Amino acid sequence: MPSGSDTTAEAAPTGPDADRPGQRPGSAATPPTGGAVEGRDAAESGESGAAGTTGAGTAGAAGTGVAPSTGERRPGRLRRLGLLARREARRSALAAVSGLALGLAFPPFGVWPLSLVAVAALALLTHGRTARQGAWTGFAFGLPFFLLLLKWLSVVGWDAVVGLSIIEAAFLALMGAGLALVSRLPVPALWPLWTACLWVAEEWARDRVPFGGFPWGRLAFANTGSPYTPLAALGGAPLVTFGVALTGGALACAALVLWRLRGAGASRRAVPCPPPGPWPSPPP
Repeated sequence: MPSGSDTTAEAAPTGPDADRPGQRPGSAATPPTGGAVEGRDAAESGESGAAGTTGAGTAGAAGTGVAPSTGERRPGRLRRLGLLARREARRSALAAVSGLALGLAFPPFGVWPLSLVAVAALALLTHGRTARQGAWTGFAFGLPFFLLLLKWLSVVGWDAVVGLSIIEAAFLALMGAGLALVSRLPVPALWPLWTACLWVAEEWARDRVPFGGFPWGRLAFANTGSPYTPLAALGGAPLVTFGVALTGGALACAALVLWRLRGAGASRRAVPCPPPGPWPSPPP
């Protein structure tokens, strides 16, 4: 007859509790149930998905060179203006020299051919530029021009000279933006015509605003004793300005064509030269 201890051993649980301490040696452990396996797999897949997402985000940030949580702030307006001035320093210096040359075309200096050179220089400096770059070039041209032209106002005070020069140079800034835009029009042959129209429009606007306008600095006033003076009998000062600006624009167009021919190596093709060697003898 079996003892009580044997009966207790045989009655021990053989299910999920069989792997607990105290089970009989040599008995096989029962595998976990299906619900426990699914829960563990879901947790492992969740961890791997989170790791993959983090790795992809880090790789994308490394590929673009931008931190995932931070971005670069756009520089302020004053800083962008400073960067534009630094980038356009050489062009701005040339524009300032051209503005001073235009100032020398007016009395008491009266070197009127410099008005043609200044108009051509501003047209070339704004050619093919953006509107913002053209506006900056026009302002760099206009400020020294008006400072030289209005220096007689120093009897009132240099603050009046500087203030009025800045206001008047703003009109040339708008014209510079217009010159940059018309230089991109599809018919390059009309570029001098648009240049002349913009000069007339700029002087028309400056003659009326602000506070009734300030007509000083018209191209016509620098050509009171030039070949363009008779145009005043036909159309007044606007027609004289139009003739001067049209000539300056034509000079700029010719200079640009010659520069492109020179850069393309076509100057020799444009002007044929005799082949090297002795000159042929004339026919009898």
